[in-house]
Amino acid sequence: MGGPVYDKIKRVMADYPFFQQHLAGQLPFDQYLATLQALETELRQKLGASAYAKMETIPACSEYTTTQRVLDDLKTAKALASSSYDSAEFKRFRHCMQTCYDHQEYNTFIFPEEGRIAYAISQLFSPKTLFAAGSYYGYWVAWTMPGLAKSKGRAILSDIDPSVSRLSQKNIENLGYAPYAKAICDDAEKLLRQLNSSLDMLMLDAYGRSDDPREQYRGKSIYGPLVQAGIDKLRSGGIILCHNIDKRSQELDLFFTVINASCSTQIIADTTDGVAVYVKD
Repeated sequence: MGGPVYDKIKRVMADYPFFQQHLAGQLPFDQYLATLQALETELRQKLGASAYAKMETIPACSEYTTTQRVLDDLKTAKALASSSYDSAEFKRFRHCMQTCYDHQEYNTFIFPEEGRIAYAISQLFSPKTLFAAGSYYGYWVAWTMPGLAKSKGRAILSDIDPSVSRLSQKNIENLGYAPYAKAICDDAEKLLRQLNSSLDMLMLDAYGRSDDPREQYRGKSIYGPLVQAGIDKLRSGGIILCHNIDKRSQELDLFFTVINASCSTQIIADTTDGVAVYVKD
């Protein structure tokens, strides 16, 4: 069964009060961690190893609070004029995503606060041009679609897997955003270098093949070549939104070299799977 991994976590953990206390910020983290470890065998069996591995990093606060902290930081940095967005409109769109998005057999590790951050930034930043590298089946990028439609913008979703690219396009059309986005099955680095127009927003969630003969293209190391290809296309004040950012990861050395040379505003959000926001100088 496909869909967000968090949906499974939410179903399973509904029977565990300590998890609800953690989400509400009512449980000291060391106590939460100790309970997780005490129940590890049981929870691994129910959740699976990959979902259980995310339990330690799920924020001890609401998705609203996590998102608002990011928006307030961007406003302070003058990257956004406002940090206020329409929460009622967000809830309506979230309901649409929950009921209409076709996941087929695919799972996503985009967690609720990470989708909400993408939605809110797009709403407030109003990008005219957006490029998503490693868009998978389009789930994370889809959260930006209402903002793109509002600004009459245009997004390119790039992935080298034809199956997920087709599913991305199907969902774009089903959600009613075909005039504003197109899924392309092609190499993101090549497409970025071929762009003739500037970008307002760049999203990165690619994962390079482990057998690629070029070491810098394996796993999350691919962020380095991608940001090298995209940074000159991004306008001053443009936003880079990334998933799976870990400041300790040696895979990201080249990526951070480019980012540190180009972006003074760097926000590592307190999200489950490492969302970061960078603003080009």
